[in-house]
Formats: sequence, structure tokens, C-alpha cells
Amino acid sequence: MIKIMGIAVFGLIGVTFIVMGFIKSDTTAIGSGFVILGVPVLIVLASTVFRKHFDTEESGRFGLGVLAVMVSGQKLSPSSRLEILDSEAACLFSTGDYKSAAEAGKQALKVAEEISGPDHPDVARSLGNLGMAHIALRQYAQAEPLYRRALTILEKAFGPDDANIAACLNRLAEIHVNRGQYAQAEPLCKRSLATLQKTLGPDHPEVATLLENMAELYRKMDGRRVKAQALTKMAANIRGAAH
Repeated sequence: MIKIMGIAVFGLIGVTFIVMGFIKSDTTAIGSGFVILGVPVLIVLASTVFRKHFDTEESGRFGLGVLAVMVSGQKLSPSSRLEILDSEAACLFSTGDYKSAAEAGKQALKVAEEISGPDHPDVARSLGNLGMAHIALRQYAQAEPLYRRALTILEKAFGPDDANIAACLNRLAEIHVNRGQYAQAEPLCKRSLATLQKTLGPDHPEVATLLENMAELYRKMDGRRVKAQALTKMAANIRGAAH
């Protein structure tokens, strides 16, 4: 049986572009949406004709190939190509097809660089999306330089105090934790926390989430359980105050 999420990836992208096209009176976006919407139909037809049942990853690869043909066409503007690839990467990631998400993310990064140059915040977003796919694939050596580059771009564009910078720092910390490099993760977490508290306020739910993540980090480190308990209590107080 073909997995519903594998088909829904491209149906969702197609519907999104059709709606955006009508809102913006953009006939190119509407046409692109209908083309993308046809991908699930092609998957079903291929399954019937060849008597093959596609799983989520296979559906992702199939759709990726169809979209690659469409995106390479001359009728789509660079910005439309980027929107398609970003949406595709996000949807593939949400289905658990991280390999295909990484491929789409690489294409999106290339287009973003072509449109805006190598140091634009839109490039940082594409770097982060690609980095998430590599983290999910446990490819930490590939993910870390992507987030390092994104961090440099964001700091140059927005200064040190920005919520996107906090998110980037948190991802870098996650990479170090997954590698067992707890000492390297700690200063990244502390800086991310300080940035979130300054940009979102000390009682924001995202601050509570980061405190919980830091508490988990300290539980893994020798002699830091008291600190972990204190951070857990701080997070609980924030969540309690929100209700």
C-alpha cells in the first residue's frame, strides 16, 4: 500500500501554490501548483501500471525527480523555484524522508545563493533547513559547517540579539550533544538562552524548552545534577505561569 504521507507531500505543495497564485494573481504559481498536484496522481498510476508499491522514501524520490524537471524549466522565476524547493524539503522532512529532504535542501540552497548572493538571510534559512536534514540523518560533520555559516550570516545581518541566532546556536549545541561533546555544547546553550531571554522575554515558552534541554545536558555531565534540577524547576515555573 502506498503510504498516504508520501503522496500528501506533493499534494500539499501543489495546493499551497494554487492558493498563493490566486491570492497574488500569479498565473505561473497557479500553473506550477497544478503540475505539482499531479505528482501524487502519477505515483498512483505508476503503482498500478507497474504493480509496484512505493513507500514514503520511494514516493519522495519519484516526486523529487518530477519536480526537478519542472524546476529546471525556464518559465519559473528564481523566487518561485526557491519557494517550491523550500516547501518540498519541509514536507519531505515532515514525512521522515530525510534523504530526499536533504537533496531538495541542497537545490534550494543553490537557488537561494543565485538569487540573493552568499550572505543573505534567505541563504541562512536554506542552510538551516539543509542542516536539519543532515542532523536527522546523523550526518553531524555535514550539518555543523552549515549552521556555522548560517550563524555568521545572521550575526552580520541582525547583530548578536536575534531569535533566529538563538535557534542556530541551539542546533549547533544539539550537534555537539549528539556527538557526546557536552563541554562544547554548554556555552552555545548559554548564549542561546541569553539571546532568547532578551528577544522573547524570560517567561516565553521557548525559553522554558531551552531550559529543559539544558537540564538534560547537565544530567549527562559529571557533577551538574544540582544545576539540572534548578533549570528544570525554572522551566516548570514558566510553564505553570502560562496556565
